[in-house]
Amino acid sequence: MNTSILSILWHDEFSAALGLASWLRLSQLSRGFRSAMQSATPADVLVLPPQTTLSTVASLQHSWPLLRMSFEASAIHNHTLDLQTLSHLHALSISRCHAFDNVHALNQLHSVTLDSCDGVVDISGLAAARSLTLRICPHITNESLSTLTQIQSLTVYRCLQLADFTHLTALRQLSVEATNQHTTAVQVCAPHLEFVRLVLVTYNPAHIAHVPTVELVHSLELQVATSRKAFHSSYACHHSRLTDVTWLANVPHVDVTGSWCLQHVSSLRHATSVNLTGCSAVADVSALANVTCVDLTHCFRVTDVSALGRVRHVNLTGCWNVRDVSALGNVHTLNLTGVGKLMSIDGLENVHTLILSGNRFITSLPRHCTTQYMSISDCIQINDLTPLHGVPTVHLDGLRQVRSVAALAKATNVDISNCPLLSDISPLATVSKVRLANCRGVVDVSPLSHVMRLTLERIPFQSAAALSQIKHLTIERCWGFQRCDLLPRTTKLNGCGCADHLFTQS
Repeated sequence: MNTSILSILWHDEFSAALGLASWLRLSQLSRGFRSAMQSATPADVLVLPPQTTLSTVASLQHSWPLLRMSFEASAIHNHTLDLQTLSHLHALSISRCHAFDNVHALNQLHSVTLDSCDGVVDISGLAAARSLTLRICPHITNESLSTLTQIQSLTVYRCLQLADFTHLTALRQLSVEATNQHTTAVQVCAPHLEFVRLVLVTYNPAHIAHVPTVELVHSLELQVATSRKAFHSSYACHHSRLTDVTWLANVPHVDVTGSWCLQHVSSLRHATSVNLTGCSAVADVSALANVTCVDLTHCFRVTDVSALGRVRHVNLTGCWNVRDVSALGNVHTLNLTGVGKLMSIDGLENVHTLILSGNRFITSLPRHCTTQYMSISDCIQINDLTPLHGVPTVHLDGLRQVRSVAALAKATNVDISNCPLLSDISPLATVSKVRLANCRGVVDVSPLSHVMRLTLERIPFQSAAALSQIKHLTIERCWGFQRCDLLPRTTKLNGCGCADHLFTQS
């Protein structure tokens, strides 16, 4: 065989372009191809299907010793699982297998997951593992885990005895989830940690003060520090009784979701993004004027958002005491879901992405909109869509008084649901992508014959004759229409009422 062809066959870029599965099939063409490719070491990991038999897995490892393979042994009965046959894999996931108490045979694997393996006691044999996931393995001890000093990524989920990670100094990623923050005290000593996630545990803040990205959920501090410094780039603390965030003054990304005791956030003025979702005691957000992204979801004590005019992304979901948003005209993305006392959105015509939902007192949209994405849901008094002329992407849901969509003729993506008075959809004829759902007045869909992507859900249209040329067509629960035989084979169809398509999907 030509030497240049051989050099191509084992080249990593060739296997990546072809895909590992096709690359392996190519080896079956000739003995020369196979011998050339057996010396290859592609960068990708080949994921074997779960239904692959153990004998096939063993054969593949023997035939392709340099190929990195991953296998999930979740459907194998205890008495048939021989760990030795899996010893040359790159990654292995074992679920609900209780017949073995140690994993010494897996001493060459790079990545290991043990899920609900009640019999496992000793994991010290995982000498080559760099990534380890342990889920509901109640008998694995700290002593056994402490020998794996080479582990770089560790995930522990409800393993009752595991809480001491001080010996795992090479850790870069750590995720621990327990069942009771009052009974599980986590100990960590990993100077190179880059990410840590702790759920329902007690922890020492000093142990993770140096970690760039921290996520804490329902976790308690072992001791409340009177003064501390944070060196995080991202800090998330969910559902805690946090009352003081002054020590987070230099952290770029702060997420204190569910901190219902927190009142003052002025120290976060230098942050890049601040998430105060569910911080119901917060009332004054004027200090966040220079933050790039502010999420005030369900901060119902906030009444004045005029200081946020220079913020790029603002989420006011559930801030039902806010009455005036005219100062937010230069915001890029604005979510006004559930701002129920809002009477007007004048001044928001330049907002790039505007989301309205449940704003029942709003009667009109801003004139001369330059908005690129508009979503309007359950704003029951809006009936004139004229200001949306030229808006590329429009989502309408529950607009009970809307009769005309003529203003959407120049849109590229339109999604309309639950608009009972809408009947004429001819203005959407030139729209590229259309979705119609639960619009009982629409009985004729022939104007949409040239739409590139069309989805119809619970639309009582009468005939599919005009839909035969649509390349991407989805029909969901549109019962009783005629000429379904003309639908293209690529149609995703879930029920049309005929004998051939009833409760079927093609």
